[in-house]
Amino acid sequence: MNMEIQESSYESGNAMETMRNSLDFFGAVSLPDTITFSFAPLFHLIWQLLTDALFTESGTFRYAIGLPRGHGKTTVIKLLIVFAILFTKRKLILVVSANEKTAGNIISDVCAILDEPNIKKLFGDWKVNSDIDSRHTKEFNFRGRDIALVAAGFNTEVRGLNMNNARPDLMVFDDAQTRECALSPEQAQEFRERLYSTWLKLKGPSCIQIWIGNMYRDVKDSKGQYCCMLRAMQLDKNWVSFITGAILADG
Repeated sequence: MNMEIQESSYESGNAMETMRNSLDFFGAVSLPDTITFSFAPLFHLIWQLLTDALFTESGTFRYAIGLPRGHGKTTVIKLLIVFAILFTKRKLILVVSANEKTAGNIISDVCAILDEPNIKKLFGDWKVNSDIDSRHTKEFNFRGRDIALVAAGFNTEVRGLNMNNARPDLMVFDDAQTRECALSPEQAQEFRERLYSTWLKLKGPSCIQIWIGNMYRDVKDSKGQYCCMLRAMQLDKNWVSFITGAILADG
């Protein structure tokens, strides 16, 4: 059972160190009106693996996450992006969704967390040295480095992404595949080719690639591959997957 988070007072240095080491504390400080209970053990496991990878300075890490709707997986990923900005050396964070509007909403929410009074008091105002603050691109100097947040729709035309001499070192794909695509062999085959031949190749020398999606019924394309990308990634040794269902309140 999740425990309710209690209010406490911390010295700034202690607060920052505790945020770095505790998902529950990080969430409560970053979203005090939203995160009022501790996270489930599964989220703690996912968080530990993802944050450990964020501190690794070389290599590509791929994670596929599939949890039921309403369980807060997108909220946790937004917190992870904020964590990367506050505590790691990641510079170019790319968010890809089925459409540009949804991806733009995610990076807007990330910036809203950075605007939270708790965060500004501890880490400063990210907007002070902001160069670009548009709906789909945020560029700013913060925490001693140039940082860019970029939002894109999956079908956006993109050949290479290089900003401030950096390529993406954190890539988040949140609901990039629609249900219609996952159930259509023709659409899914085109989707897979674009994902692997274009999007995943945009990465920098050190990159964390996170896929957040839903599991749809098993349909295969003409090559015998699963149309649902989450299902395909679950069976792919190159991806570490966290996929689970849930029992509804009515049983």
